[in-house]
Formats: sequence, structure tokens, C-alpha cells
Amino acid sequence: ERFIIADDGPCTTREFADCMAENMNAPKPRSVPGFIIRAVMGKMLYETITMNCRVSNAKAKKQLGWQLQYPTYREGMPPTIRDLEEGGKT
Repeated sequence: ERFIIADDGPCTTREFADCMAENMNAPKPRSVPGFIIRAVMGKMLYETITMNCRVSNAKAKKQLGWQLQYPTYREGMPPTIRDLEEGGKT
């Protein structure tokens, strides 16, 4: 059986990117106007990367008795980035 694994809390791509930049002590990424993305990448790819995609861990949790170590990206990103910076030792 296959499962979609996702964050327990909803977020937008923008929120995720801003959180990642903050945790990496980097400047927040700039936005590119949609019409430019669409002109460069094409309508289909633009619609794909801007679509609203809602997923849930409910099935995996119920059937596998599974729980996330870090329920949201906000909790899991800091230790993950630290681990990557240390060479992925854990």
C-alpha cells in the first residue's frame, strides 16, 4: 500500500520558504510575478506549481499506528538544518 506523508499543519510554499530562510540565517526569497513564471515556464508548469494541494497523514496514522517525530515543519526544520550543517551525522 502507498501513503502520502505530509506535515500535520497546513502551510503555503511561501511560508515554508520563509521559515527555511529564517532557520538558515539567509534572506527571505523574493517573489517573481506569476506572468513572468508563466511566460518562461509555460502555462501547464505554472498551474502545477501554483495549485492548491491538500494532503493528509490520517491514513498512515490509522493503518500503521504511525506518528511524526516533528508534527510540523516549524518544529522539524531547525534540527534537520542543524543535522545537514553537521554533515548529516544523525
